[in-house]
Amino acid sequence: MYGPYFLLFYGLVILFTVMGCKFILQGNSFNSASAEIPSQPDPYEIAYLRGKETAVAKVVCLELMQKGFVRVKNSRIERSPDFYNLSRLKPIEKTFFNWLDHPSTASDLKYSAELKNAIAESCQTYKQSLVNSGYLNSAQKSYLVGGISAFIILGLGSYKLISALSRGHYNVMFLIMMAIAATIWLGYISSPLYSRLTIKGKLYLDNLKQTFSGLTSNLTIPPTEPDYNTSLLVAIFDLDKLTASNNYKDFVNLFIAQSTYTYSSSRSSRTSSSYSGSSGCTTFSCGSSCSSSSSSSCGSSCGSSCGGGCGGCGG
Repeated sequence: MYGPYFLLFYGLVILFTVMGCKFILQGNSFNSASAEIPSQPDPYEIAYLRGKETAVAKVVCLELMQKGFVRVKNSRIERSPDFYNLSRLKPIEKTFFNWLDHPSTASDLKYSAELKNAIAESCQTYKQSLVNSGYLNSAQKSYLVGGISAFIILGLGSYKLISALSRGHYNVMFLIMMAIAATIWLGYISSPLYSRLTIKGKLYLDNLKQTFSGLTSNLTIPPTEPDYNTSLLVAIFDLDKLTASNNYKDFVNLFIAQSTYTYSSSRSSRTSSSYSGSSGCTTFSCGSSCSSSSSSSCGSSCGSSCGGGCGGCGG
């Protein structure tokens, strides 16, 4: 096939292969209406669907707090000094409790690879159930579909590349660039992070949010027993629905404070960067800005506290 015509054909093959890969991994949107809500959803399973091990860890931590095994003190999550018999705990709760052998921050709970790996084994049941229901793709399926798609694209491209070189045609750069771009595109589409949730799984989460949007925590229960409604709210909405509850104020504020600190730090970093890159002499200690064009005002507005900060206005 003549070069330009093959490139057009190759482009169509790439397009249909990548779209086919995405269709297989995301699922058929016409069959997604079967994402029905059970009468009593499992909070751990929903949390895993929404946010994997990190979301499950939050639900587990909350239930351990209600049982009296865990508490929040000095902006740390720690074991309670007087806890009950560990035989009362579920296996996943024991896993979290054993991990919490020292006071930990919200960042530790969210980003600890050790905790994620420990909880991952207990989450296999939830993961397999979600895969069987069509809400999640397994990593094996993502790699298999992506690998077959890559074989089709690279195989056809390699065949044409070898054929062109054997005939003395070396203007194959565009063909190589198409193959590389297609491989990167395909790798993104078929990555377990991008293709983890199917269309049916996304619809299921949306249905859960709509169905339980009016659910509230049962704040009258004893603190030694976990509240199903509260666990379900955290599983579906994270901590958004608990912000108005004094019973969980310390727990919620622990994560809100961590998020606010991260945002403030990044904002301060950007602000400092913008000031350091400006052409004038604007500083926080000076009351006004000393530009290079207003040297007469520099001496009066910038006192000794500005020092070398206004040195650039002198000349």
